Amino acid sequence: MPRLPPTLPLLNSTTLSLPNSTWLYRLVPLRSPSAGASAVAALASDDSIRLFDPEGLALLPDGVRSGAHEGVTCLVGDDESGGGGRAQGLLWSAGRDGVVRGWDWRGSAGRGLGEVGRCESPKKGALSALLYSPASNLVAAGMELEGNAPGDAPIFLWDTRKLSTPVRTYADSHNDTITELALHPTHRTTLLTASTDGLLNLLDTTIPDSDEDDALLQVVNHGSALHHAGFLPSSLAPSPASAGLPATAAFAADLYALGTDETLSFHRAQHPDEAAEPPAPRRLGDVREALACEYVIKLITAGRLGGGSGPGSVVVGSHSQQYVDVIPLRAPPAQAGSLDWGLGVEGKVRLEGAHGEEVVRDVLVDESSGVIFTCGEDGYVRTWGGYQAGPDDDGDVEMEMAGDREDGKKKQKKHDRKHKHKHKKEKPEVRYHPY
Repeated sequence: MPRLPPTLPLLNSTTLSLPNSTWLYRLVPLRSPSAGASAVAALASDDSIRLFDPEGLALLPDGVRSGAHEGVTCLVGDDESGGGGRAQGLLWSAGRDGVVRGWDWRGSAGRGLGEVGRCESPKKGALSALLYSPASNLVAAGMELEGNAPGDAPIFLWDTRKLSTPVRTYADSHNDTITELALHPTHRTTLLTASTDGLLNLLDTTIPDSDEDDALLQVVNHGSALHHAGFLPSSLAPSPASAGLPATAAFAADLYALGTDETLSFHRAQHPDEAAEPPAPRRLGDVREALACEYVIKLITAGRLGGGSGPGSVVVGSHSQQYVDVIPLRAPPAQAGSLDWGLGVEGKVRLEGAHGEEVVRDVLVDESSGVIFTCGEDGYVRTWGGYQAGPDDDGDVEMEMAGDREDGKKKQKKHDRKHKHKHKKEKPEVRYHPY
């Protein structure tokens, strides 16, 4: 008889005073320049941004910003997307109106969210991905093609000190909706981009966009539309104290790619000056059967629950069985060059009941306390707690690896864009398509 996973108790639940039939898309931790996390922001389908206290889940005074966009899609904070640097107390949002807006949340008590920056897509089209890096004075946004693919899906980069015109526009690297933007953890001028065209690209943002082919450092073909992608620590990565290393060594990092069809793969970020061939991709294929789930919510790469030292977790859900599982990632062996990432199902924890039959849209972990925040299409925020990180377990999932596909600078053929729906009920079409 299989061992049941440990479950975390439900601590609290709230609708944040949302109207009926409103979904919650996104949760963002907020921190002030002089303190740690002191609020959480939620992005809702009624085009509002709502700030609440992470302990009692009460709305902050004047913590509701209505009409943030005409069709919200994205919300990011200071310490997300590989932002780095000192917190500035800012939020950035984007929407289908083609507008990016910056917000100062620190004055929410009595004043509400104050707009501190605004820029617009030169193409006047919907935006579907967003990045903010205070350390780099960078805001970046990618376009959604809204059913018009294939076609140009540009990525715009703005300097936060001068938002009138993009400093870079990468128009040719993708031909479908942009779903992810992130910066390399050590090479802050290397931009990761992902799209529903199935490609994960690395771009050198120091190279002018007039030479986009030269700016394109690497192309990874996941083989299906991408939902999420990002960086993971590589077994080749040097320690932070290392100095004087060649650029190829300092560049070392691994990449993960999560498809809308719940396929998962791992790849090596390759510096263009690196002579050695990268290892073959680690392709786990569709993980739903192996992980006993119906959809993958995200990968949490900031560390394990409870503040452990692991590389992160995969968060999956089942709406029919009404649970969410948090499954530790297993890093490759320390031997040079390994891409043997795995999933430690024996170490998973379960959020029993989750959000009922509704899809969970985002999960946020407070690693210092072990409290987990979830939000979903039922319009609720819920907190779960009591988890204490224990010793590592060797219960890796053994999966048949999908056939390796060639990675390179040739674009893949147009994939089937019929994304499956992750819920059983008919819903109004208010969420953005890459999910």
